[in-house]
Amino acid sequence: MKRSNPYLGMPRQQYWSDFQKKLDNTAVPKSLWNSKFSITSNSKIVSFGSCFAQHISNFLKQSGYNWLCTEDLPQRVPDELAKSFGYRVFSCRTGNIYTPKMLNQWTSWSIKEAEVTLPIIQKGKKFLDPIRPTIESEGFKSPDEMKELRDFSFNCFYNAIHQADVFVFTLGLTESWRSKRTKEEYSICPLALGLDGISEEIEFYNHNIESTCSELHQAIDKINLINPNINIILTVSPVPLIATQTDRHVLMATMESKMILREACSRAMANFKNVDYFPSYEIVTNPYDNFDYFEKDRRHVKSEGVARVMEQFMAAIEPYRKSDPDSLESTEIETAVEISKSEEVCDEELLVAFDNAGKENA
Repeated sequence: MKRSNPYLGMPRQQYWSDFQKKLDNTAVPKSLWNSKFSITSNSKIVSFGSCFAQHISNFLKQSGYNWLCTEDLPQRVPDELAKSFGYRVFSCRTGNIYTPKMLNQWTSWSIKEAEVTLPIIQKGKKFLDPIRPTIESEGFKSPDEMKELRDFSFNCFYNAIHQADVFVFTLGLTESWRSKRTKEEYSICPLALGLDGISEEIEFYNHNIESTCSELHQAIDKINLINPNINIILTVSPVPLIATQTDRHVLMATMESKMILREACSRAMANFKNVDYFPSYEIVTNPYDNFDYFEKDRRHVKSEGVARVMEQFMAAIEPYRKSDPDSLESTEIETAVEISKSEEVCDEELLVAFDNAGKENA
């Protein structure tokens, strides 16, 4: 029996020629992503992850969506001041969560399956939290105060998952620093903070595809345990590594890391019905677009690039879903650009901020 050509009669989005024609006149078409889930302005959305995840938080808050914040200061406190203490950056005071392993740790701590075993960081007379050392820039007054507020944040993280309809997580890194004994991860390298006294207790670890997928799947299992009705959107940060501890060129290390994270998202989608992937990474980094979305340092994403990412997001979910999702409205773009100009809070910047003597690099 003669079979018809399976490549004929497919939806237009599945043909490269159609994609190329649209790129001749505009940027990446808005129809690049179609959400698996029904998301409305009433849906409770929480967001966590790397530095780039903060843009998602800002857009959701300022675009009329129900961005859920379970740990906040009184509303009269200005955003700039609140963010300097780790509030209103993510849905609770987690600080940056760069790796799936860190996400898995946070879910374990929130359900009291495990306790933090990493030693408290002491700087002078103040104390820093090893899993979020930047949320109190001046440090805590005592270890007890630090632990009490951290336990409160664990409860807030649990509540964020329990109350949310949608959990958005941006994966940022595969490279990490961890305890040699327990394999528990720090949020950033402690040595970058000038803590040379624990150099013999920690080790560098670069997650491969197996460990990345394992940690991500375990985290999703726990999230689903807390809230069986939750939907999860994964995305990968387009921001390159600021530095690598591997012996590879930083470009090669960046590409390998992003490929591992991207593949982990695909495998999670295949294994969990309530997991979707949003293409932040592809929108910003693809070489076929007519726009350059990176700043001169080739690392930070321009406000226009962030705006393009969020246009894609909003075009695919209600109430912004249109009959023609590829039609661009200048007012949407201008608004998105303004929102995207908010300052990032990024722990990774500390890796190269200080020299070996603890002095700030120019």
